[in-house]
Amino acid sequence: MLANRTAKSPPKGAALVLCAGRSLRMGTPKALLPFQGGTFLSVLLDRLRSLDLPFLAVVRGPDLLLPEEVLGASLVLVNPDSERGPIGSIQAGLKAGARGFPWLLTVPVDHPAVAPETFRALVGVAEGGGGNMWVPSHRGRRGHPVVFSQACYEDLLSVPPGEGARWVVARHRHLRVEVPVEDPGVLRNIDTLQDYHQLLRDDGS
Repeated sequence: MLANRTAKSPPKGAALVLCAGRSLRMGTPKALLPFQGGTFLSVLLDRLRSLDLPFLAVVRGPDLLLPEEVLGASLVLVNPDSERGPIGSIQAGLKAGARGFPWLLTVPVDHPAVAPETFRALVGVAEGGGGNMWVPSHRGRRGHPVVFSQACYEDLLSVPPGEGARWVVARHRHLRVEVPVEDPGVLRNIDTLQDYHQLLRDDGS
C-alpha cells in the first residue's frame, strides 16, 4: 500500500493541439499531412496521450473536417475566427474548460517533429512551477510548444485587437523559464511544401 501511495501522480495540466490555421502557404491542411506512418495531427496526439493529461483537445478551424480514426476520443473544439491566429484557438480551449487546470500546453500542429522527451520535459517543469510560462530552447534558440501557467490565462483571454499570444509572452517574459532540450524539432515550423519535403528527407520517410 505504501508503494502505491508514493507512486508518481499523473500530471495536472491541460493541452491543446492548435490546427485552425488556413494553411494558405502549404495549400493543404497541415494537420492531415502524412508523417511517420500517420499524419501531423495523429503523431502529436499519440505523444500527448502518452502523458496521461486530464484535459486534451484539438482546436480546428470552422471548415476543417478531421477523420474520426485520428481523433479517437479527443475533444474537438472550433476556433470560429481562425484569422486571428493561434490566440483564437487558445481562447477557445480556455473557455471550454482548460482554464480550470494549473497550466496549459499549447502545441502548434505545424511542429510535428517535437520529440516525446521534450513534451515530458515541459510537463515536468510545469508541474514543478516556478514560472509563468515554460519554453523549450535548442542551442540557445527558443521554440515550441509553449506552456502557460494560470497566471497568464486572464491575459490570454483579453489580448487586445491586432495582437496575439506574443503579447502575453512579452508581458510575462520576466517569469519565462527556458527549458534546454536536445531536440531541433522545437524549431521546425513546417509552413511550406519545401519545409515539408525537407522534413520528410531528414526523417528518412
